[in-house]
Amino acid sequence: LLVEPVLRALKKKYINAKITMYTGDSRGSKDIVQYFETKPDNIIPIPENSITQDLLYGQKGFDLRFDLDLAYESRKMVNYIDAYFETCGFEEKVEEINGELSVLKYVDKNEKVPRLVYEKDRMIKEKYVAVELFGSNWPSKQFNDQLRWSPILKKIKELNYKIVFLSNINPIREIADFINENNDFNTLLNYTKYSSFYIGVDGGSFHISQAFNLPALVINGGALSNLTSYSEKVEIIKNNELICLGCKHRQFYNDDGRGGITFVNRCELPKETEYRCMKNLTESYILNELEKFLIKYSLK
Repeated sequence: LLVEPVLRALKKKYINAKITMYTGDSRGSKDIVQYFETKPDNIIPIPENSITQDLLYGQKGFDLRFDLDLAYESRKMVNYIDAYFETCGFEEKVEEINGELSVLKYVDKNEKVPRLVYEKDRMIKEKYVAVELFGSNWPSKQFNDQLRWSPILKKIKELNYKIVFLSNINPIREIADFINENNDFNTLLNYTKYSSFYIGVDGGSFHISQAFNLPALVINGGALSNLTSYSEKVEIIKNNELICLGCKHRQFYNDDGRGGITFVNRCELPKETEYRCMKNLTESYILNELEKFLIKYSLK
């Protein structure tokens, strides 16, 4: 999804070029491309067990090749989309113009927000909020504590919103009005597109909400939404006392404990205090941030 703005920029830069996009063949990777505002001319799915191979090497018939795999993982504290743009040759450059140094920005930040075009009829007719408690199997990106979520979602329901869970992985099913029970990809898009706003963690569902230009209240820990998105409608909840916030953006890879590697970030704190970024967020603080969010975007 985060590649869509890059395709848009490449189409403008290389007007007559045909673009072939290689992408994973599972978890909606190739399915979402059909909804891109700017689509590639050809899509070649990569089998899941071949993702780590350099499939672009030796391919015939291309004038240019851009390999975006690990583009942001290998750059510290860089916005994911900036990493993609830099890999594709859109990095900012300093040039001397009329005796003065100027920074040339190839792409404005508002053009770096993904855009989806989705026009299927809405499944839910009532006013509702899209919620994602997990969004990832990374502990530093999960906020799934039932005791803290319940008052937050009850507060939203008091404002006559229905509660819609974008996936079926959640600890408080009884509070939801609708659940994407089968984790169906089209249902995920539909539920997100027509929601009033998004609330939850930083993950795929969050990025889809931004591609639909929705206000979002996002709980941050290992990943920081200002480094994963360029949307101006994102408000962040985070533990400001921790200097280790955003550890994902400082770790390339880790030992997976089985003789291999993993790109899931490892908590930098001692075992007894690990994942404080998520565990120490208080109910009162979150409710206060929710109130400010609702007022700012006129959602009350």
